[in-house]
Amino acid sequence: MPNEKDFAEFKELYDYENRLRSMVSEEHETSDEVDIPYCSFCGKSKNSVKGMVRARKLFICNECVKECQDILERENENKS
Repeated sequence: MPNEKDFAEFKELYDYENRLRSMVSEEHETSDEVDIPYCSFCGKSKNSVKGMVRARKLFICNECVKECQDILERENENKS
């Protein structure tokens, strides 16, 4: 069950993602790549990775998904 700390961490991540998004938007303002999605975690463009998943206003690339899977697997191994 989420607690106040979980919500605070989520808000911190959400705010960080918004700051990254504004930096990416500013960086690519004069480029034709404005409409190309960027990973909300690593900042890579859709054109530089094999795949991109969208969840609401966030994007995550296949490389970050793989990294998340690896982290979860390591955590599960440590619990055993």
